[in-house]
This record gives sequence, C-alpha cells and structure tokens, in this order.
Amino acid sequence: MAKWKPMKRHPNIYEYPVKNGKKYGIRFTYYDAEHKRREYKKSGFRDWQEAEVALHKFQNDIDNGFVNALNNRRTTVEAYYEVIRKRSVDIGKWRPATIAQKDMYFAKHLKPVFGNMALTDISRQQYQHFIDSKVKDGYAKTTISTINSVMQIIMNAAERNDVISKNKLKDISIEGAKEPKPAKAGTTRLSIIHEDSKGIFEQILVYPHLLISAGSAS
Repeated sequence: MAKWKPMKRHPNIYEYPVKNGKKYGIRFTYYDAEHKRREYKKSGFRDWQEAEVALHKFQNDIDNGFVNALNNRRTTVEAYYEVIRKRSVDIGKWRPATIAQKDMYFAKHLKPVFGNMALTDISRQQYQHFIDSKVKDGYAKTTISTINSVMQIIMNAAERNDVISKNKLKDISIEGAKEPKPAKAGTTRLSIIHEDSKGIFEQILVYPHLLISAGSAS
C-alpha cells in the first residue's frame, strides 16, 4: 500500500504515489452520536481541490446529522437503552430506585419485542399494536403509560442525538386501558400492582418517609 503524505496547509488531505504520478485522499476523524471515534477515509481524487470539496461536503453532512443517522441506522433499542442508562447513572440523573424501575419495565415489556430491533425499523403502526396488546392483556393505563415513557426516553434521546432523524412514536394512543382506582383517604402513595401472570410484582415506593412517620405515630 502506498504511503500517504499529509499536505501542508490542507488539513486531512493526503497525497500518495500511483503508477502515473500521484493522487489524493481524505482521512478525517470525528465522533458519532454515541461518542465513538470514527474515521472517514476516501481516496482516488485527481487533485487536492477535488478532495477538499469532498471533505467539506462530508463535514457539512455531519453538521446536518446525515452522517450520524447513517452510521447508527442499525443501532438497536437495547443497545441505545444501555447508552442512555450509563449516561444517566454517570451524571446522577437516575437514582437507584429509578434505575430499578426502568430496568424492570424495559426487561419485562420492551426488550422481548423490540430489544434486537434497529431504532429506525420500528414503525408507528407496529408500536401502536404493541401498546394495544398491553390494553388487551388487562394492564392498567398507568402501567402502560410507564412502559411507553421508557420507550419515549429512548426514542427522544436518539432523535436529539441524531441517531434517528425523527421519533415516529411520539403521542402514541393509549385507549381502552383500565383506569386506576381512586386512592382511599389517608393512604400513602404506595402502589403494589399485581398484573404479572407469572407472579412478579411491580412495586413503586414513593415518599417512604411518610410510611416511617406513620409507623412511629402508631
């Protein structure tokens, strides 16, 4: 392979010898939406001007999000959930209880259906069918809304970071699901949902200090 020599005053443009003279190429390093280091490399240009035009076009495509969308078109739902999860944990955005809740909803409901699917392959019609199936299975509207909120976190972050061009699942319809029963007076916000046919609880504790206070008072 011919040795590439960087051109002075033309960053990321290289020249290399060929049989009948020399040609030019591009080597340009950048980071994609998932902060992975990538290199754009292209050769065969007749002169450095042609190579520089191609480089500027590529850089412009990056600025407009076209390159990230192309690089990440096969990013799966599970892979991107892990990206979001790691960042949210690293910056302290998700507390342990939040992590446990989202992990449970993702693993139990979303991963079996969408985990291995590319973000770009999920259609609105397909996702609506998934939500409707949860209604038919008898899940409460609050449960389905929480499942949907996890998926929306994934898709909104993917759109915001140019992994996908658009979140096609926004404002999905949740109709016909069971409404939550009114809370009795004096009860704390402790919800234990027995909706899993396999006997797994979905337990969410909110304001645990109220429970402690109530126990002390008795």
